[in-house]
Amino acid sequence: MGDLTGIDVTDAIDVSGMEHFAVTVGGTFVGTYSVEVSQDGTTFVAHPDATDKTAPFVLAVSDNPYKEVRVNCTAHTSGTLKNLLGGRDEDRAG
Repeated sequence: MGDLTGIDVTDAIDVSGMEHFAVTVGGTFVGTYSVEVSQDGTTFVAHPDATDKTAPFVLAVSDNPYKEVRVNCTAHTSGTLKNLLGGRDEDRAG
C-alpha cells in the first residue's frame, strides 16, 4: 500500500477478489489517519471502525463487500505511517 510521510493518501488497492482482508497501519508517527473503503472504486468513505486514528491499528474485514481500500493521512506532524494489506482470495477460501 505504501508508506506515508505527510498529508497524503495511498494508492487504492483492489480487494474485490478477497473474501477477508486486513489493513495494518503502524510505524512511529504523530498524525491522524483513516482507512477508507469504496464499493464502486470511485467514492471513498472512512470505514466506521477506522476513522481519525492517531495510533497503530489493524482493520480486519470479513465477508468483504468492498472493491478498493486505501489509507488517508489527514494530519501529520512527524514520522512515517507504514501500511500493509493482507487478505484471502475467494478462490482459495474453504
